[in-house]
Amino acid sequence: VMARYAYDNLSLRTGVILAKQETYAKGIQQVFAEEFQRKGGKILEAIEFPASGGAFEALTERAAMLKPDFVYLAGYAEEVSAMIRDLRAQQYPGLILTTSSIAAATTIVKTGEAAEGAYFTQTSFDTEGAKVPDNVRTFVDAFRAKYHEAPDLYAAHGYDAVLVLAEAIRQGGDSASAFWKGMRSVHEFPGVTGTLQFDDKGDVAKFPHVYIVTGGKAVDVEAERQRQIE
Repeated sequence: VMARYAYDNLSLRTGVILAKQETYAKGIQQVFAEEFQRKGGKILEAIEFPASGGAFEALTERAAMLKPDFVYLAGYAEEVSAMIRDLRAQQYPGLILTTSSIAAATTIVKTGEAAEGAYFTQTSFDTEGAKVPDNVRTFVDAFRAKYHEAPDLYAAHGYDAVLVLAEAIRQGGDSASAFWKGMRSVHEFPGVTGTLQFDDKGDVAKFPHVYIVTGGKAVDVEAERQRQIE
């Protein structure tokens, strides 16, 4: 989704990838690079950093020096936040694209003004729109009643994960072999983060939206466009 949006909607043609040396980030950066290049874009360099972390200044300096239209960041929240701050400190003028790692409100706040204008993808979890599904309203109300604050996307994912676990046990049973049989029977499960589909490998298929950080908040680009039209 992000690769297509970058090429088609943002008219970006060159990019640099900064990704963590571990399975999660490798998978994301590979899919992004393949789709962006298939569209006709060019990845100038894919720079990986150790899973143990460390300072990012040299990596972000290298990325900025290549003068790409964008830098795509694949890592976890603390790492993405630090790299965004470093890129802005180096006066990098291009766009910053990343994953839902930055989606948590606390991460956006910690990243501060440096996060403004950053694009990322995440599963849609709209709790304030006019068409909020009943199951989402029920979850949000229950979460507020218990924790006295609104749930973020990660709370919603955790809730869905427990519901899927319960559904798998209901369909298959609670023994190891029966549980996995039950998991394979879960199709089009109505979660609060949208419908959950599982492929033959057991990976969940989600349908993310593109967001931009504006005014210290994550804004669904398409939903905002629709609101302005209406």
